[in-house]
Amino acid sequence: LVNVTIFNNYKNFIKEIVLREAYILFIPNNLKEDETIHIFIAAKFPSFTLSLLE
Repeated sequence: LVNVTIFNNYKNFIKEIVLREAYILFIPNNLKEDETIHIFIAAKFPSFTLSLLE
């Protein structure tokens, strides 16, 4: 079960969310748990802090 809340200011973040998901899409499965990948994504997208594995 996933609870999703959409706020009125979602347009401020939609580009960042889509780009972040594109990065994740092209990361090979065996690297998705690599801490370096998590650090890179967190540094690239600091305002969007969900885990890669969520």
